Amino acid sequence: MPGVVGTLLPIFLMIGAGWLARRSRFPGEAFWPALDRVVYFALFPALLIRTFANAKLGGLEIVAMAATIWLTMAAMVVGLLLARPLLNVAGPTFASLLQTAVRFNAYTGLAVSQAAYGETGLALFSLAIALVTPLANVISVTAFLRLAEATDGRRPRVWRELARNPLILGIAVGLLLNASGAGLPWPLSTIFDLAAPAALPLALLSAGAGLDLGAVRGSGVWVVVGVALRLVGMPLLVLAMAWWFGLEGQARQILLLYACLPTSPAGYTLARQLGGDAPATAGMIALSTLLAMLTMPFWLG
Repeated sequence: MPGVVGTLLPIFLMIGAGWLARRSRFPGEAFWPALDRVVYFALFPALLIRTFANAKLGGLEIVAMAATIWLTMAAMVVGLLLARPLLNVAGPTFASLLQTAVRFNAYTGLAVSQAAYGETGLALFSLAIALVTPLANVISVTAFLRLAEATDGRRPRVWRELARNPLILGIAVGLLLNASGAGLPWPLSTIFDLAAPAALPLALLSAGAGLDLGAVRGSGVWVVVGVALRLVGMPLLVLAMAWWFGLEGQARQILLLYACLPTSPAGYTLARQLGGDAPATAGMIALSTLLAMLTMPFWLG
């Protein structure tokens, strides 16, 4: 446990530094949205391309990992749908609960996977991103379209958005380079070696800057339920599924990392655009990030 805490503490301190910097208005409000775009559209794809282009994928338990992740998400969604009559919750809030349960903070996950498990862990977690992101987005958007009303009347084209998602594109390019056997050619390899390491610290600062702790103060019971589903329900389901499929070692730890991460900050924008419960979503994002500082050392230890 002390080793896990020692690994996670600098990561959460970086998130806290981002939160403090933005609240101190340093270096200026316009800086943070621009930084988020640089990280999301440039640095993270560079990190993922470099990781997969050089990764040794032959020994990875990809089929078992995929089955574990997808069945875990299916069990969570089906369980919530069956429980909905008992919960007596409004449609927009229920859609936000679903989204909170299945989406995760990839920024934090990439940082933890590399810090705790090295380059192999980073490749495994990147693979988890590729497995989770399409299904999580389809579940979230479908829930909002069926249970809420989009504020601008528009219905997003889910597959088009997934096809141009920078994280998925970065993984796809890296896999193609890996399969070709060529890897990253010079001078791209040198450029990516310089750019990729900047992705994780800047991403953590950006994640902290986007944290709205004020949303926690107005949190209601459904915010607590959503956070419990994310930080307790998902790890328990992943452990059960991993046991069922016989996953052990680093593959199981990476899936457990995915399951115990706080929910995705991007969920607030989606909830607001598609008529979900945006205030509750903001509370779930902030509270899950705060409580993950306590729950992640427990699960990973």
